[in-house]
Amino acid sequence: MRFIFGLVGIVFLISCTQNAEKDLAIANGLRLYQQHCMGCHGEKGEGQGLLYPPLAKSDYLLEDSIRTLKGIIYGMHDPILVNGQTYRGIMPAEHQLTDVELGYLMTFLYNSWGRTGGHFTSDWVGNHRK
Repeated sequence: MRFIFGLVGIVFLISCTQNAEKDLAIANGLRLYQQHCMGCHGEKGEGQGLLYPPLAKSDYLLEDSIRTLKGIIYGMHDPILVNGQTYRGIMPAEHQLTDVELGYLMTFLYNSWGRTGGHFTSDWVGNHRK
């Protein structure tokens, strides 16, 4: 019985640590979003007219996290379809961001505006950067 309670305690501690790491990633991601993204995509991810698409409630963002990552790193120059609307604005590359910073930003994007997405680590970013 003691073993079971000990095991439950360990699982609880691991879960709390993972949640704390995710919360920290979201907070750091918000700071990066404010510095690199908010000027075009808006404070609440609402976008700007037909030039810059919304990130909140964005089908494009949710469809493919690897495509989202690569769009952040390499920029976007071609029109894209978001929520049935075509957007033609150019997104500059943010290739100077480190894998850790990109993980923070991705975690923020996928856990904001009512979403509860994953926790993107620097290892995940490194595996999908190329």
